[in-house]
Amino acid sequence: MTDISRSAAITALANEIMVNRALHRDVAWVGSAQAVEERYRRFWVPAHELYEQLISAPARAHAFVDNQVITAPKRIRHATKADF
Repeated sequence: MTDISRSAAITALANEIMVNRALHRDVAWVGSAQAVEERYRRFWVPAHELYEQLISAPARAHAFVDNQVITAPKRIRHATKADF
């Protein structure tokens, strides 16, 4: 049986795409495009970069999905049973 708590999946997403998606998604509840962009550039982009740097998440992930094109995600890597 696989220990799901040890499994990790990573989605590859460029920072600009993350910000653009937030602009389309979050303006309605945040109130303005400027506020959304500022929040993402001040908090989420640096937090995401720090996470990847400190944890080496892409190298440790059991699954890696390229989600640059939201309507066409691509599985880049997937662990086999032997990896668990």
